[in-house]
Amino acid sequence: MEESQNIPPEPKKSTNSTLIVGIVVVVLIIGGGFLLLSRGASSPTTPPQTTITTSAEPTAKAADTVSIETKSFAFSPAIIKIKAGGTITFTNRDSVAHSFTADDGKSFDSGLVGKDQTKTVTAPKPGEYPFHCTPHPYMKGTLIVE
Repeated sequence: MEESQNIPPEPKKSTNSTLIVGIVVVVLIIGGGFLLLSRGASSPTTPPQTTITTSAEPTAKAADTVSIETKSFAFSPAIIKIKAGGTITFTNRDSVAHSFTADDGKSFDSGLVGKDQTKTVTAPKPGEYPFHCTPHPYMKGTLIVE
């Protein structure tokens, strides 16, 4: 007659290993989150070629003549006030060509302007005209004509 033995089964090592790995991962995620919060982490940065720095301050009052320039892939100032029929002088200070183009495509357009070149356009009838750079459409501004 065979004798049966009551031997408890060995714990499964893969289950215990998986549990330990899972706990370590959770601890690392929580610890990393606290580390980021304590350092004042922010959202990922935008690549330099798409970083836009603009002056949100419009020129003080509508003028007969205004100047705008591009520098570091941004219009400065980004908001311009001018009288209808006034002269806008656009100067490119970047090493690549830019344009000063109304979003509607017809109110004004400097065409491409090379490094350190200047182009003059005439302010259209009164209104607000969003504008951009044709080759770099993330470069934006607003022309306010009074």
